[in-house]
Amino acid sequence: MERERWERVERLYHAALELADNERENFLEESCSGDYALRREVESLLEQENKAGEFLEVPALEKAANALGRGQAGANKSKDEDTLGIIGRTISHYRIAEKLGGGGMGIVYKAEDTRLGRFVALKFLPPVAHKDPIAIERFRREARAASALNHPHICTIHDIGEHEGRQFLVMELMEGQTLKYRIASGPLETAEIVKMGLQIAEALEAAHAKGIVHRDIKPANIFLTERGQAKVLDFGLAKLLLPASAETTLLEEPLRTHGPIGTLPYMAPEQALGREVDARTDIYALGMVLYEMTAGKRPFREDQSTRLIDDILHKMPAPVGRLGAGTPDRLDEITLKCLEKEPAKRYESAQELGSALEEFATASSRGEILKPSRPRRWYAKAGTILGAVLLVGTAVGFNLGGWRNRLHLTVSSLPIDSLAVLPLTNLSGDAQQDYFVDGMTDELTTDLAQIGGLRVTSRTSVMQFKDTKKPVSQIANELNVNAVVEGSVVRLGDRVRVTAQLIETKTDRHLWAKSYERNSRDVMALQDDLARDIANEIRVTLTPKDRRRLAGSRSIDPQAYESYLRGRLFWNRRTEEDLYKAKGYFQQVIDKEPRYAPAYSGLSDTYFYLGYGWGHMAPREAMPLAKAAALKAVELDDDSAEGHTSLGVAMFSYDWDFRGAEQELKRAVTLNPNYSNAHHAYSVLLGVLGRQDESIAEIRKGAEVDPLSVPVRNMLAARLAAYGHCDEALAEDNKTLELLPNATHLGMLHSRMADCYRNQHREKEYLEEWTKARIASGATAKEIEDFRRTYAASGRNGVLRKDLQQQLAKWDKSHWHVDAFLIAMAYAELGDMDQAFAWIDKCIELRSTMLFWLYDGHGPLRHDPRFAEVKRKMGVLE
Repeated sequence: MERERWERVERLYHAALELADNERENFLEESCSGDYALRREVESLLEQENKAGEFLEVPALEKAANALGRGQAGANKSKDEDTLGIIGRTISHYRIAEKLGGGGMGIVYKAEDTRLGRFVALKFLPPVAHKDPIAIERFRREARAASALNHPHICTIHDIGEHEGRQFLVMELMEGQTLKYRIASGPLETAEIVKMGLQIAEALEAAHAKGIVHRDIKPANIFLTERGQAKVLDFGLAKLLLPASAETTLLEEPLRTHGPIGTLPYMAPEQALGREVDARTDIYALGMVLYEMTAGKRPFREDQSTRLIDDILHKMPAPVGRLGAGTPDRLDEITLKCLEKEPAKRYESAQELGSALEEFATASSRGEILKPSRPRRWYAKAGTILGAVLLVGTAVGFNLGGWRNRLHLTVSSLPIDSLAVLPLTNLSGDAQQDYFVDGMTDELTTDLAQIGGLRVTSRTSVMQFKDTKKPVSQIANELNVNAVVEGSVVRLGDRVRVTAQLIETKTDRHLWAKSYERNSRDVMALQDDLARDIANEIRVTLTPKDRRRLAGSRSIDPQAYESYLRGRLFWNRRTEEDLYKAKGYFQQVIDKEPRYAPAYSGLSDTYFYLGYGWGHMAPREAMPLAKAAALKAVELDDDSAEGHTSLGVAMFSYDWDFRGAEQELKRAVTLNPNYSNAHHAYSVLLGVLGRQDESIAEIRKGAEVDPLSVPVRNMLAARLAAYGHCDEALAEDNKTLELLPNATHLGMLHSRMADCYRNQHREKEYLEEWTKARIASGATAKEIEDFRRTYAASGRNGVLRKDLQQQLAKWDKSHWHVDAFLIAMAYAELGDMDQAFAWIDKCIELRSTMLFWLYDGHGPLRHDPRFAEVKRKMGVLE
């Protein structure tokens, strides 16, 4: 069979598949136009389809596909044939057990995941399409779209792979049947209709919040598990919500197709006309599914496609109650509202539709719906009393889509006083936009963090969950918050669309979802609107100052804003190369938008790290620039917690203006109690000033809003260890290793743990941690072996002397202000106080930004009379 011929067969097969049996003959008579061979091919496939099996749609297309792949002889083989010849083989780490079935876009096998010890389903493209780039791209689209969703009523996509040129998906294995075959046995009971409708609506709500429209909701794409759960299948036709000016999808390059994509009997009018679709298009399709579940058939004649399209565009379905089904009026009203011709007249969102179904279910359970449902078929034998019990029991016992919890919570909602903005998903189809999407996450976090009375987790901790598959409840538990914001960003040209949803994590209750679209210049106003809406939704009290800030009209040159986001991206990486890139981007912002305060704060922070030891700039060169930039940030925006923090850090780490620095940092933590950098810096300053309890309390506040930040957790343990609380310090460090075992920059942690073990005379643990510290700092295997040999021969002092010799040999070549401090500490450890203080004087002369570490521990130094002179030179007041 030639490809063109096969494609025509496939189109007719799928079109006929959606028609009732008594409507197919007229359809084929019209569509095949006297081509009897063509008609026989389609009818042959339909006969195979009628011998339905389980899982997805049935293997009807396999026969024709096999004929194309292996010759006509293959067309006569059994539907149970191992089409790919892989049963019993292991592909990747999946051992193929048996074939389950297939459809036009996939052949499905049951397989064992040998790594995780579970059974999964592998869905392969059929042979007819494995060289078709459009089919392959649709297949990949299904993976990308569905894997972005994590919901109990959406078929989970675990993985995607390729075997001998054939793409495959790895999906959860389900047992049961499609809703299509459930409906084939007759209309469903009212309770079951509401239950299924709610579950599908919840699935769509989750998809729409990610910016994904399914476009092909129909009974064949809804799977009913043996446990009575609905699962939405096949996001291969999914389309991202687009800005109004967009001409292509943003998930991938445009797919060229002939006419609208979807299944005609379930298409909304705008979809049938090939116009833009949105979430309300899926609402229409779900309405058609509700109608079909209720009536046992669809509302329009389908013997001719032209007549069907005309009905879709112009005819309202007759209420199901008029067909004699005994359907409650309210369920009819809900269904018909979904099926309105104009999208604006339908339910605005799947959440709104779900609420309507929940209210109906609640009224039904209370006996407030007086009109009876249709006579019960298989319940009838148990009598009407049992039927009533089952109806109420289903509503309450199955907890229809969570309605019982939601109903309860509308009366006594859990208070929301803490939340995290999870990393937004980049749905632009361009990995180069990741920096922009991450930046949007940061900016939304910053906006929310400045609202009083709300604890918002800092960026550092939240970004640990980028691309994670962990459930929202687990993430919330690790971050210690009771709500999360999740969503997606689509960027096309100068248009930006953000879709977000707010979830109460203890109940998995979706409180609110909304989409925002703006020009790139107005992206900050978009963020303000989103932050204000979230604050209003959780009923956080906004001060007049909060309202003024969020209501203000902020705009920025799109290129400047893009440079700012890139600057923060590179600044967060903290390598010398990345810091110089950040510096360049922040300067670009200032050149274009000289009154944009965050750019100056970013530039100040960059200069600080370049002069602190992450770069080769001398403190005398870098720190005045850091202070000047911070002063400018505060001048432009005196309410900027970031600006005041940057200024405070410059003042105490270089100017040694501790009083002035404290004023700046206290202002910063007041302006934004959720800014962990401010708590971090203030804790360091309090330690220098000898206010130990306050220092520990301040860094604990930082850990509350940034619980997964290695620098913050490091500082907390450092404060505890410095002030003699070694057991607590070790507990914090072990917790850090448990939470963040693969984090970078853990050398300081292991070194501190080694010191604590040494103070406790635990020699074995001390040596293990000191070794780990060197490994974490990049030591080679040979260097580790040398270290162990030196330690065995001459103990800790022998190792310190060897390290000191190496440090002295290079101190004037790189990082000299850092090396001077490390050399001073090495001499102090060896007990040579004369040399230690001589090198501390060098640090003072160099204005080393490392000097504030003198105030953590270092007992021999701090008890030496000469330490008072060091404090006098630095202006440290007792």
